Amino acid sequence: MDTSTLHLAAVAFRFDQRVHAAGDPARVGAVRYLGVEGHPGDLVGVDWDAGAGGRHEGSLAGRRYFVAAGERSASFARPAGVTLVDALRSRYRVDDFTKEEQDEIYAFSTNQKRVSVELVGKNKVQEKLKDFNDLTSASVSYMGISPHERRKAEIRYVRLVMGKAETYDPEEIKRLQPRFTELKAFHGIEDDKPISRISGGRRLISITLKCIGPSMGEKQPLTKKLPSATA
Repeated sequence: MDTSTLHLAAVAFRFDQRVHAAGDPARVGAVRYLGVEGHPGDLVGVDWDAGAGGRHEGSLAGRRYFVAAGERSASFARPAGVTLVDALRSRYRVDDFTKEEQDEIYAFSTNQKRVSVELVGKNKVQEKLKDFNDLTSASVSYMGISPHERRKAEIRYVRLVMGKAETYDPEEIKRLQPRFTELKAFHGIEDDKPISRISGGRRLISITLKCIGPSMGEKQPLTKKLPSATA
């Protein structure tokens, strides 16, 4: 059985979802089966692209679970996820790259031969990334952060913003509000009567965030009184 791992938790997968192997973003495939009876833990059946990279055609222990595109294009993998810190280090900590990883930067010529390339401004970028703890923004798309880690990070974000949103600028308040709306929809964080309608416009009075997710337990609502500002 293939013991490779996939990013995300098993409950986060869906049929036909596009996935990649943990530690190998180039190994991409589609989810064809969720869960395998008679085997411990969660398993996800994947049919890898290009008809290769697997170990079988969708069968395990003499039983067929799905029909793969090729005779050896399928495998069953155990879901996994990485922490936010690990994802940031993997993408931005250039000092951790091995010489082999740095040497793998290449392009294909017209006759399909590998040609090494030099990135313009590479040294300047590396110099900035040396101050890893001073990054003001980052992107971790497709890095496979586990759902549990994402939830904790986003809850921390809400608490941090609510504790430091000491602004009297209406535009700044409106800029922060869409993020709250997104989190409310995704994690069950609700705002309690944040908007009061009056003639001539809308006025943002206060925001109360209640963490009501099943894994959060009893939490005190976070209430932030905002200055009177036309929204």
